[in-house]
Amino acid sequence: MRKIDYKEKGITLVALVITIIILLILAGVALTTALGQNGLFERAKVAGENYKSAEADESKKLVEVDKEIDKMVDGEDSQDSPVSNIPEEMQVGDVVNYTPDTTTTYNLTSDKSGYDTEQTVDQETYTWKVLNINNDSVDIMGVPTSSMPTVYFRGSTGYNNGVYCLDELCKTLYSNNKLRAEARSIDLQDIEAKMNTTGKNARGTWSNAVKYGETKVYSSNQYYPNLAMYENILGIDNDIVNTSGIGESNDGTKLEEITIPLLESNTSTFSSSKSMAKKKMTVKQNYYELESPSECFDDSKFYDVIFGTGTEYWLASRSSLCDNSDAAFGLRCVKDSQLTGYDLFFSYNLPNTNTSYHVAPIVSLDSNVKYTSAGDGKWNIS
Repeated sequence: MRKIDYKEKGITLVALVITIIILLILAGVALTTALGQNGLFERAKVAGENYKSAEADESKKLVEVDKEIDKMVDGEDSQDSPVSNIPEEMQVGDVVNYTPDTTTTYNLTSDKSGYDTEQTVDQETYTWKVLNINNDSVDIMGVPTSSMPTVYFRGSTGYNNGVYCLDELCKTLYSNNKLRAEARSIDLQDIEAKMNTTGKNARGTWSNAVKYGETKVYSSNQYYPNLAMYENILGIDNDIVNTSGIGESNDGTKLEEITIPLLESNTSTFSSSKSMAKKKMTVKQNYYELESPSECFDDSKFYDVIFGTGTEYWLASRSSLCDNSDAAFGLRCVKDSQLTGYDLFFSYNLPNTNTSYHVAPIVSLDSNVKYTSAGDGKWNIS
């Protein structure tokens, strides 16, 4: 005889007892015995109620356990959640006395930058200002000055590697391992994150040969930097641009996940860093300018940090500009009070003239950093 798996069949304890009673009745057990105060039916009822009570109590306990686990996962547990040391008095634009690790240099070789010669970039002494105050971290920006050295990028090689090199340069020169602070270059997304509706409208309506976000097809002048074929700005021998490549918001820090010639080895004629479409090339315009951006940001202190340096500095973000007869590929930058960019390579197979801008590093200080007021909007950290 097959063994009945009551749990599998979903039969409750009450149903099981009732089944036994029916079998007993059929065997000749008096019904009055079964119905008495201590009879089987009464016992079945009590057993069923006890089972349901225990089941409900167990479910309640499980729910409470789930809630506690959720609190721990979400960091809501008062004993285990990280405590932020960010002072309530801290404001955007305040100065943080941050010091990176031991002074060092970064060698920016020509096969990375596209520039004619190797550049040796020394660590500079920045004034570090608060750019963002987050829930559990503070972003500080090294404010460049006109007295600091500049960095060159040029041609298709400069386009391919510029973002990577800016981030690598800042990481090498301005990180602090003791504070668990890893530096990177400021990028366009840092600025756009604080842009208000006026700024977004200005970006969306900006136009050259086509409006921002639209595309243009070129049947001649079809050269492009090799990296562009992996971005969502280019369609090679196609009327539409790629949509499954590198997005505009991930500009270069995780490119190792894609098999591309990130660091070019031959830049003497820029031949290894560029390609040409056979029939046509479709380019998306993601370039735009803000010539008077003060009205594009609600936070005036943030605006002053970004656009009040009185100098020019690179942003670790690429751009594609559609002109009437050709396209230009470059890097974004801030020039005094303008949000703009510099064209490094033109689709008629020509690099732009040499130019250089300063570097603006960003460091994110996590919740473990402790702040001590140094007065007048200045903070010491440890």
